[in-house]
Amino acid sequence: MSCAFKISVEEICEDNNLYLIEDCAQAHGSEYEGTKVEGFGIAGCFSFYATKNMTAGEGGMITTNSDEIAKVCRLLRSHGEGQKYQHQMLGYNHRMTYIQAAIGVVQLKKLGDFNEARINNAEYFDEHLKVSGLTLPYKKGG
Repeated sequence: MSCAFKISVEEICEDNNLYLIEDCAQAHGSEYEGTKVEGFGIAGCFSFYATKNMTAGEGGMITTNSDEIAKVCRLLRSHGEGQKYQHQMLGYNHRMTYIQAAIGVVQLKKLGDFNEARINNAEYFDEHLKVSGLTLPYKKGG
């Protein structure tokens, strides 16, 4: 059965008054139809765990163009403090260390090379890994 029309996630969110928050955990540097990931919704969430496209050891990042969302995220990451010892809401300790941030900055400069290596590795496996019943991930243009 085929569908005669195409509806996007953005349209579903808009029609239902929902925020679109993108899971970009393994999509650092990725694009869809010319738009960078984290550019479709109100926010994008990236992970810097050791197995991701780029790492800082642990931690992550939220990107947004919304001042309101950014303010809430800043409060949540730092015990709900807007100013030192003045808590505006329940929050957590989700701050990265300066060392993790420094590692992340250097990793970001190398992201293009990291992504190219991952693509080359995937192409190698596509060509050489032949296991009955194994379906390899789809790669656009490949």
